[in-house]
Amino acid sequence: MIKDLTVDRSAFDRIIQSGGYVSMHTGCAPEANNTLVEKHASDGAFNSAACIGCGACVAVCQNASATLFVAAKITHLAYYPKVKLNPKTGQKKLILKMQSEGFGSCANHRHCTPACPKDVSLQNITRVNKILG
Repeated sequence: MIKDLTVDRSAFDRIIQSGGYVSMHTGCAPEANNTLVEKHASDGAFNSAACIGCGACVAVCQNASATLFVAAKITHLAYYPKVKLNPKTGQKKLILKMQSEGFGSCANHRHCTPACPKDVSLQNITRVNKILG
């Protein structure tokens, strides 16, 4: 018998509530093919959006860092067409909320990606570090 992983996601949910979403006026539903998205952008968005917030990355991290989860959320939002995330507001809010929830900092030991059941890429952390400089 296989049992599902049970995780208290409340800290992850509070991180998302702090700025892990995009609000925009959508109007009427446009034709899907009217908005062109480059192949590398769609691949990156799908890889990042695959994160299910299971906490496996946090469980194996020596610092109990949720950086892979947060970086995946920031990256998948950054790939949306016509959405420009302000690094000084939305992205930093997520990082600051992660820290205030008691998660540690990423020490780049890279234990998180092999533990991820959805194969979320470590490149998300690299991208976010470049953005936040």
